[in-house]
Amino acid sequence: MRHYITILLCLLLATAATAETVTLDWAGCGITKKAFMAELARAWERKTGIHIDLEGGGAAKGIRRVANRSVAIGGSCRPRIPGAREEMRARFNPVAWDALSVIVHPDNPVSNITLEQLRAVYEGRITNWKDLGGPDRPIDLLIRRGKFSGVGRTLRQLVFNDYDKEFVSEHVYKSSGPLEKAVEQRTPTPSPSPA
Repeated sequence: MRHYITILLCLLLATAATAETVTLDWAGCGITKKAFMAELARAWERKTGIHIDLEGGGAAKGIRRVANRSVAIGGSCRPRIPGAREEMRARFNPVAWDALSVIVHPDNPVSNITLEQLRAVYEGRITNWKDLGGPDRPIDLLIRRGKFSGVGRTLRQLVFNDYDKEFVSEHVYKSSGPLEKAVEQRTPTPSPSPA
């Protein structure tokens, strides 16, 4: 109850300030920021005059910065990690659900694989597209770093039921945005010439 009163008091004071621009700080998941938070923040500012300053950086950053009270609002695409002291003071209010998908280059003809095949790719047991019904080309796996990120943690949970699972890849990306761009820009490996 104390948190609601504090937030209400802050919002009332912010609304009452006429000569000064009021800003709330938000930190969190870059996917959430791009998907809807930027548009939501603009709409909120038009309606209330209160600006929301957005900072990406990941789910862990959003949760932990709210918990240590360095931002007013956070965005996360994962739940709090049980037992993580730096996340204990964060309170969650789900506003939407999102989906996690595995993506390939648009020119890749493989459009459907099993969960077991996906596990084998991440573990380095399947390394060629021919083993998945595609051309005889090596799989160039790009992965998301971070067992604490929303994407990294959720993928490990849903695919392996193991938050500590290691993936086998030479291409590790700090965040999802650069990984997605790299997949789009990747030139498919040419098929080997027939002998």
